[in-house]
Amino acid sequence: MKRTELERRQRMLKRVEKKTAAVERAIETREPSSVATYIENLHSLLYYNDKEVMNIVDNIDILELFEQLKDDHPEKQWAAVVKKAVRKTGVAKKSQAISQLTTLLEY
Repeated sequence: MKRTELERRQRMLKRVEKKTAAVERAIETREPSSVATYIENLHSLLYYNDKEVMNIVDNIDILELFEQLKDDHPEKQWAAVVKKAVRKTGVAKKSQAISQLTTLLEY
């Protein structure tokens, strides 16, 4: 290989290393989100109509959000996040949605 090709590859490698280091620092210094943020995020992930919430079991994004919630907040706040997010939807079958989300949260 030519010298210029080697130098170009070294520059690209340095960029990649710098980017991964920046991402790792961002993850380490990430501040935990507030409970209100989790309520908003969960509410935005729910698909619902006037009667019920529909995509609880199939949504992987909800599971990822619950994993972050478990890492950032104590267990006593988990139920409050679920209840307030479901209440914010205004569906008629609130208890069904809360029970489904609670069982999903326990995994």
